[in-house]
Amino acid sequence: MIRYALIILAFLALVVYVSYMAARGAVSGRFRTISLVLLGFLLILVGTGLYYNQKYYSVQTVQEEFATEKREILNTIRDHLEFGEFGRAADLAAKYIEVNDPELQRLYVRSREAELLQKIENTDRDNHDLRLKLWRNLYDLTGKADYQKRIEAEKELAARAEEKRILNILQDIPEAHIAQKALGFEILQGLNPGKASYRLKYNDYRQQIETRLQNTLWSNACSRISLTACEHFGYLAIEGQTSAGGKKTGFGEIWGVSQRPKGALISKEGEVAPENGFYYIVHEFETRSPTLHHIESIAVENPYAQNLKK
Repeated sequence: MIRYALIILAFLALVVYVSYMAARGAVSGRFRTISLVLLGFLLILVGTGLYYNQKYYSVQTVQEEFATEKREILNTIRDHLEFGEFGRAADLAAKYIEVNDPELQRLYVRSREAELLQKIENTDRDNHDLRLKLWRNLYDLTGKADYQKRIEAEKELAARAEEKRILNILQDIPEAHIAQKALGFEILQGLNPGKASYRLKYNDYRQQIETRLQNTLWSNACSRISLTACEHFGYLAIEGQTSAGGKKTGFGEIWGVSQRPKGALISKEGEVAPENGFYYIVHEFETRSPTLHHIESIAVENPYAQNLKK
């Protein structure tokens, strides 16, 4: 601790000296820069030293406490386990875990494992995300092969639940909204790759879009360029329009992204798109035709996302 006290004194002395010189107007720009660098270095040195010093004494205190009260601590952990207080047992064991006592380690794993199993038992079976997280924690803790099997089983249950959710949304999407339909079947392919009908449906809707685009002035640039906006295929376009409830509502769906290189003419109904821009190709629901909207001028939203605005 003495060396840190000396560093702090040096830091204070440097601050006083710089302040004194600045008051006299004798501080040059170079001297000020060097002084600030030294002050910053001293602050980092003091902060780092105090952190590790405090950590060292903290660990040392825990080790001394455990060495003195080992029997009582271990018995308390066992009592918590016996009465089903798994969380309290695990927390108490974790407090002394850096001691590296074999019996303490065994009790920690046993109590934390029991705590996680209890949490899984009390978690809704439809909450696959939380259950999967808990099974993974159990596997990381114990390395048991059975927990790895539980992870795979939970992932399968989650995929089937998500597949059902996507299918329910698909049923409510009008048949004319072909990009949203295609996006839904693309998601379903990832959830259930073995089901050929999903792939066939996806290909059919994509082909419909490609055919429609061939009869327009716009070409989809996503096949030849890498652009974040291209990831929004099938998303809702929600440019400022509002429903009766005051919430934004989709006025179209994204079919792709069109690029206007410098010198190329892209116009529709007398409107000319600026050069060197990227534009969403939006299939508008009201007109049932694709139009261009600059990628920065509208918001987009995944129609299959959880908690989607209606």
